[in-house]
Amino acid sequence: MKSLKKAAFLALALIAGGLTARAGTETVDSKDSKEVVETKSACQEMGHFFLAVDGGADFAGNVHNSLPFGDIRSTTQATAGVKGGYIFAPFAPNWTLRTEADISWSGDNRTIVGNFDSNNLLTLIDATVGYRVTKQFEPYGGFAIGFSDTFARVSGAGDDSSLSLAYGPVGGVRYHLNEHWQLFGEYKYIWSDDKTFNFNSYSVNTHTSGDNIVTLGLAYIF
Repeated sequence: MKSLKKAAFLALALIAGGLTARAGTETVDSKDSKEVVETKSACQEMGHFFLAVDGGADFAGNVHNSLPFGDIRSTTQATAGVKGGYIFAPFAPNWTLRTEADISWSGDNRTIVGNFDSNNLLTLIDATVGYRVTKQFEPYGGFAIGFSDTFARVSGAGDDSSLSLAYGPVGGVRYHLNEHWQLFGEYKYIWSDDKTFNFNSYSVNTHTSGDNIVTLGLAYIF
């Protein structure tokens, strides 16, 4: 009888111990699984190339010039572009680092002694740092530097182009649809160095007060 009671007691003890261990294991496993999922979600787009398209508006500043007729007034230009680059492995939890080549085009028509047409090709290298606030939202900021190539035409005076250094801050927010697709909204403030245009009968030196560029885009991560 004593042996039976002892065996029953040992069996109950083993069952209770097994249930306790299983519960602890499930808690740990659940916690570990959650951490793995969160870590994977925060880093799933790291270490990959990406391509993107975007479009929006270039709120161009006044163009100061050497002509005696005053500034070429500010205007809003349509802009569109493509970009591509690389997302590096994380250097800290939830942080992202990426570099990209950013090429965009914008054009406008402004009046100064006839029509002044300009088409602007902006070629930049951007470096940005982002932080994953949630699985979906990632604010980011950085800096861009490159070249602004402007093709200008003045009615009755001919046309010319001028290349200058361009640079400025970049900021925005990315929305991660899944591990491959991202939506993003971006803002850039770009300064460009002075330009010189040689038309048929005269030359024009210009200086811009800076462009506010706002775009929306879609990116694919390989």
